[in-house]
Amino acid sequence: MIDENTAWDLIRIYALKALRTKMVWHSLVENAPYTLIDVFENYLLIQRLNGGEDKKLTKGRIVNAIKKLNSCNGRIKRGTLISPTVAEETAFVLFHPQLGWSDDGDYILKITD
Repeated sequence: MIDENTAWDLIRIYALKALRTKMVWHSLVENAPYTLIDVFENYLLIQRLNGGEDKKLTKGRIVNAIKKLNSCNGRIKRGTLISPTVAEETAFVLFHPQLGWSDDGDYILKITD
């Protein structure tokens, strides 16, 4: 199980590092580029570099996603955990050290304890 009480703090720590380095990451399917605009106390502000609206990944959405993932035994179909935006789900997996993608990219997985 992933600890829902520490998930936001972990994600925020990794996001702050990514913000400082101006990290760019890409979505799995469309290879859309993303970066962080800023990291706030209760949300991340994500920018899609090739256009579109900025997206917020909130602390509340993180906690709910962790609960949902835990209830699915650490494996859930991409696009069903945090929807409707790819930006939020991709950032969630990227910035939480216990998460990753299945080899085919179709599932979000708990990869470590």
